[in-house]
Amino acid sequence: MSNRGKHRLLQYIAGYIQLTEEEEELLLSHVIERKYLKSQYIVQQGDVCDKESFVLSGCARTFYLDGEGNEHVVMFAIENWWVADMGSFTSKTPATYNVQCLDDTEVIQFTYDALEFLYRKIPKL
Repeated sequence: MSNRGKHRLLQYIAGYIQLTEEEEELLLSHVIERKYLKSQYIVQQGDVCDKESFVLSGCARTFYLDGEGNEHVVMFAIENWWVADMGSFTSKTPATYNVQCLDDTEVIQFTYDALEFLYRKIPKL
């Protein structure tokens, strides 16, 4: 993981809780860093959302398509925001929402199992 990415994530978390050095190392050992190109999907409606993403740079939009094919934007995720189809992520069922990158976008991701493990090991998360 890049030092910039590590620093940004830890800085964000420090705004809410204080982690020990050991806790920071444990947290960082479970992250996935990924880059998406403009227009790529992080999650597509109907697929299972298997990661929660923290946006380091770029922008993503969460939207769904209705029965007539019309897009309905629910939110935008910019730097230091989290994005996922949380219903799909937590229930491991098909996503209701799409998450698409509006720019080249860099994220840090956590799998469901990694987060559950971290919540058990670091309850203050």
